[in-house]
Amino acid sequence: MADSERSLLNRLPNEVKNIDDMGRVKKEFEDKVKNTGSGFFNGIRKWNYKRQVNKFGKKDVRQLRTGTRGENKVIEELIKLDDSYHILCGVKLSLSHWVTYNGKKI
Repeated sequence: MADSERSLLNRLPNEVKNIDDMGRVKKEFEDKVKNTGSGFFNGIRKWNYKRQVNKFGKKDVRQLRTGTRGENKVIEELIKLDDSYHILCGVKLSLSHWVTYNGKKI
C-alpha cells in the first residue's frame, strides 16, 4: 500500500479499506443518515453518520485521494520492471543552475 493511501485511509471511517471503497462507504453513510429514525439516541447516531460523510468532502482528503491514485499508478508501472532496474526514493539533487517551468523557478 502506498504511503499516501495509508495516510488517506487514516482520515476516513474504518469501513474504508482501500480507495476503491470510498464511494461505496460514503453512500452507505448517506443512506444511514436518511434512514435513521427520530428520538434522542437516533439523533446522536444521525449526527455521527453526518460527521463520517463530511470526512469525504474535506479538502485534504480530496487532495490525498488524487495523489494516492497517481502514486498507485506509478507503483503499478514500477512493478512491471525487472530486477535489473534500481529505484531511488527520497533522493535530493543540487543543481548548478535554476530549472524553470512556465517561467517560474522550481
